[in-house]
Amino acid sequence: MKKNLIASVLSLLMLCIFYIPSVCAETEPQDKRTAGHGFYEESGSLDLEYDDAALLNDYAQAKLNEAKGLLYASNYSGRQLLRTSPGQATVYFLLKDEIRKIADGERTSTEFSGTASDLLQLGLIDKTRFSASELGFNTIGEHNKVTVFKALLKEIGLTDIKTALVALMDDCPYELYWFNKTNSGGYKYSYNFNYDQDASGEYYMELTHYVFRLTVADTYAQDRYIVKSDIPDAVNRAVRTAKEIVREGAGYSDRDKLEYYCRRICELTSYNSAAAMGGINYGDPWQIIYVFDRDPQTNVVCEGYAKSFSYLCELSSFEEYVACYLVSGYTTENHMWNIVNLHGINLLVDVTNCDGGIGTETQLFLTGYDKGSVEDGYTVWCSGGSITYHYDSDTLTAYSTEALTLARKRTGSGSGTKNGLVLDDDGVYRYYEYDQFIPLTDIVDYDGGRFFVRDGVLDTELNGLNAFLGVWYFLAQGQIQDRYTGLALYDGECFLIVNGVLEQSFNGLLNYDGADFLVSAGRIRYDVSGLWNYSTEIGGDGLWYYLSSGQVQTQYTGLALYDGEWFYVTNGSLDTDLNGLVDYDGERFLVSEGRMRYDVSGPWVDSDGSQYELEHGQVRDGL
Repeated sequence: MKKNLIASVLSLLMLCIFYIPSVCAETEPQDKRTAGHGFYEESGSLDLEYDDAALLNDYAQAKLNEAKGLLYASNYSGRQLLRTSPGQATVYFLLKDEIRKIADGERTSTEFSGTASDLLQLGLIDKTRFSASELGFNTIGEHNKVTVFKALLKEIGLTDIKTALVALMDDCPYELYWFNKTNSGGYKYSYNFNYDQDASGEYYMELTHYVFRLTVADTYAQDRYIVKSDIPDAVNRAVRTAKEIVREGAGYSDRDKLEYYCRRICELTSYNSAAAMGGINYGDPWQIIYVFDRDPQTNVVCEGYAKSFSYLCELSSFEEYVACYLVSGYTTENHMWNIVNLHGINLLVDVTNCDGGIGTETQLFLTGYDKGSVEDGYTVWCSGGSITYHYDSDTLTAYSTEALTLARKRTGSGSGTKNGLVLDDDGVYRYYEYDQFIPLTDIVDYDGGRFFVRDGVLDTELNGLNAFLGVWYFLAQGQIQDRYTGLALYDGECFLIVNGVLEQSFNGLLNYDGADFLVSAGRIRYDVSGLWNYSTEIGGDGLWYYLSSGQVQTQYTGLALYDGEWFYVTNGSLDTDLNGLVDYDGERFLVSEGRMRYDVSGPWVDSDGSQYELEHGQVRDGL
């Protein structure tokens, strides 16, 4: 008995000695119920050279454009991350909306924190808790917890958030105008984690919390991770004010609406003579913001007046055709003003000189010229004297002569007898406004129809499909055939016309004159023959059709070759319900779900008990 006890003690001692190297090698726990936590932090920089001032200008312009319904942020790089790095995509989508809030003034802190459940809710990573064995370890303790946690980060793709930040810079650089992207700034990220051991002895490591910090560039920083709110406040206030003015003028006639815009701009701002003395460098979006930010200290030069007027017009809806052009050139000095095409007539608008200048309120607003031309400049007389407007080379390049041609001032009562399309004595239809011939090129309404006018004259030579401003119209003697829906021939191909306009958005099968045709972007696909799938992704039924030169061959029943195999077609569509023997061209073939069974050779028994000898799916003899 004593010998057995001594032997047992010696055995225990031997086991302890045996396990000592294993403990040193971090392979077995000293405490079967150990549990702990830890903290891990890293930092980095993008080391990217961006002009932050230029990004801020682009951000301001983007916000102005957003009010016009033009979206500026992209998701392209974020979508790429979904395919290549779900962990980085998780960071991307967590931060993107918060970054937008900073740019828009909805938050100022650039420290973003949350729990592991926030990461999981996006559905891009499926877990944040791993067993030690999953991470390639046997134990977890104070001696190796950071090493194991790094393995966890690698497993879920969060070892560094740089990839996510680069993608954010690609997709929304303007909203990140405040981010210090250089080596002097950069980013930090930190994580909290727990580890424990379950009843079976298995160790586990779990990510619990995260914090991402983006450094703010000095120009925009209230603190290292706090953005000043004055810039987004001014931008958002300006956009709100502009929208408010448009809402206020919504019930006015077109002319009254434009007059209201001019008056409100002059009320909101004043001419910045000091800035003008230093010369004008056009292209500053803040000139618009300074008009509408309701700050009496931020006044503008002519660029601000002209751009603000144009901006309000872009935000507006009008009863009839109204277009506002932004033009530049010189009078006695460099200048910017507007041309407004009001119901087909080009009129001059100089809001700057309506604000206490030579135009005194309205004399240089929606007016024609007294003398001059596009090439020589236009002179306008008003109570303060005369002013001559000369276009610069940029304006002459950007606009057509027709767009820059002003109407001559009207005299007398202005009650003309010629308006719109008029049949003159020489048998030619010409376009007039208040008895004045207007050499416009446009589509105009006349006698219940729409007609194409070129240089002020109805172009009766236009027939068939013709393009104007990116839209293709179907015409007959210059008139758009608004009541026609069908096919039209152009350059040897057929196109789908709906109410006189090429329907380029249509993709799929079109039934026309009793037959079905394959159409892509409004064009019949004569180049497509053979089996074709009408995919549900384009609104189809998912069936396969047999085509010849783009037309479904509804009269055809038989075999059709596709991708090296033969399929059985019934009345022009793949017959996936067909199983068994079919007759084709004097021979019999075995078909399963419409596909010829090349893989079947040898004896084969039909459902009725008949036996056949097959060779690559073809019946060679009955047995």
